[in-house]
Amino acid sequence: MQILVTLGVWTCVSAGAWEVKSGPQRTGLLELYTSEGCSSCPPAEEWLSGLRETKGLWDRFVPVAFHVDYWDGLGWEDRFADAVFTVRQQAYAKVWNAATVYTPGMVWNGTELRNWLRFEPDIALSAARPGVLTARSVENGVETVFSPADEFSGGAVSVAWLGIGRKTDVKAGENRGRRLAHDFVVLKMRSVDLKSRENGKEWTARVEGGPPDADAVAVWVSGGNSPAPVQAAGGML
Repeated sequence: MQILVTLGVWTCVSAGAWEVKSGPQRTGLLELYTSEGCSSCPPAEEWLSGLRETKGLWDRFVPVAFHVDYWDGLGWEDRFADAVFTVRQQAYAKVWNAATVYTPGMVWNGTELRNWLRFEPDIALSAARPGVLTARSVENGVETVFSPADEFSGGAVSVAWLGIGRKTDVKAGENRGRRLAHDFVVLKMRSVDLKSRENGKEWTARVEGGPPDADAVAVWVSGGNSPAPVQAAGGML
């Protein structure tokens, strides 16, 4: 059932510290909108989990799985669901002039992706070179810097802390009796407006820290009020 090539780098700076950095060429952001209460979602999550073995992971593309909350009243409350993620999906629907949102829903660089089973994100590269995005851990937070290649009039940076290999025994709803495995599941997301530095040559922001048990991090920059990413970076923690 449904409800309606320049590679980036990841660096471990020291124990507990990290840095992720894109190259100048665009790194794709692959978003899955899903729910533990949706019987159509496990195949999409399994497909997303398969990307762990793809060589382009983190360099060419960054995957994130947002668990929406509009299934929570239908038999099973998803522990990963957040209304913030539903609002993000609804923002995309508004951009696309779509009448509804649904799960599983896949988005590639801000574009609805319906044929995701045949999609190969490691080779779906863009020739765009938007600039370099860097994020590093600092005391009690994350420091981000975006150095655009062309004119950039401002926007926001989002940091998502991800869980890898998380499992849930579902005891009610459409997936009752199933053990669901989740990879790249968003545990927490924070978005902050970027501030111009050096006459727009750099755009910076400091973001509060996330959950200490996160396994990976995804970072992306969006322009204006659009949810669509301009540049992304990510890596294991």
